[in-house]
Amino acid sequence: MRIGILTHFHKSTNYGGVLQAYALCRFLNDQGHSAKQILYKHSVITISTTHMTCKKLFEKVRERIKKKIYHKRNLGIKHRMEAAFLDFRESVPHTYQEYTSETIKNVISNFDIFITGSDQVWNPIWFDPAYMLQFVGDSAPKISYAASMGVGVLDQEQELVFKSQISDFAGVSVREKTASDILTTLIGKEVKVCVDPTLLLSVNEWEKIASERLINEKYVFLYLFGEGIRVRKLAQSFAEFHGMKLVVIPDLLGKYRKNDRIINSEIINDATPSGFISLIKYADYVLTDSFHACVFSLLYHKEFFAFPRDGHIKMESRIVDLMNMFECSERYCVEKDSGSLNYLLSCVPIDYTGEFKAFEKAKQESVDYLLKYIS
Repeated sequence: MRIGILTHFHKSTNYGGVLQAYALCRFLNDQGHSAKQILYKHSVITISTTHMTCKKLFEKVRERIKKKIYHKRNLGIKHRMEAAFLDFRESVPHTYQEYTSETIKNVISNFDIFITGSDQVWNPIWFDPAYMLQFVGDSAPKISYAASMGVGVLDQEQELVFKSQISDFAGVSVREKTASDILTTLIGKEVKVCVDPTLLLSVNEWEKIASERLINEKYVFLYLFGEGIRVRKLAQSFAEFHGMKLVVIPDLLGKYRKNDRIINSEIINDATPSGFISLIKYADYVLTDSFHACVFSLLYHKEFFAFPRDGHIKMESRIVDLMNMFECSERYCVEKDSGSLNYLLSCVPIDYTGEFKAFEKAKQESVDYLLKYIS
């Protein structure tokens, strides 16, 4: 079966995004299919009924001015990250033609079935109709796999868009239970909750692409998308208490962040996706606000702590669901008291000797879902 996958992969410098794209292709190709990522240059449309207030308009203008000021510095960061990701992205099966919203229909004849997902392909904040696979029409079956909305609620206009554009899918699956509840009611048929593609592969399979050890001493790995200083200072104190080095990948998503340099840490500027896995594999502790950093911490049986991302508390239901599957919800430091050094030091080690039946069940159901529609 020729399978075309549309997700946030093309030119991506997001470690989790690229690794989940690799994982879904790898899983499907191991099943004997020919799965490829579609190189798609996406465009963004915000679906919202919210009116632009004077305050929001001011903030938007201020943000544009700020972007212009830091453009040259961020451009250098972007080029550096592109170089770090290029070889790995090239290793993932993909179309060699780049498509846009105007040309995406030309890809239809290349595949027998289309999948959208995983990752936040259905986030209404950066909505793109192509990820709803409407360009396919009725030319081929369409399914979603572990698609994420990234939000816990849809407004009226967003509901209308989702209902009109995914009702004709052969199968619909999402990554979070909250999204399943919303969409099941909306389209009137079952919306399956499936595990992220990175969880379809065993740690032994990830070992095949993990790079060699990068830090030759004990260390705490700090991986944050949020820009606040509080968790960074906490991580510094935590590392100092244990007498370990603090290791940081700075400037995530290609944007310069001074707070990555205020704390006392070793900065890794050129980590590849394989290096990202290695940094988690060999860490003694991981502190993060990233879903995929949590995934790899769990796969590698690491001691880790997760924190809400600054300004994005509504996006964290996926981390909550993940923690519940692995019976370690106490490691999500969402409350004020659980974000203290005393709390981190008081936590008993995660018991990785259990069977994690909830995860194994969810993984098997996810495999069954994929194989049902692919076959």
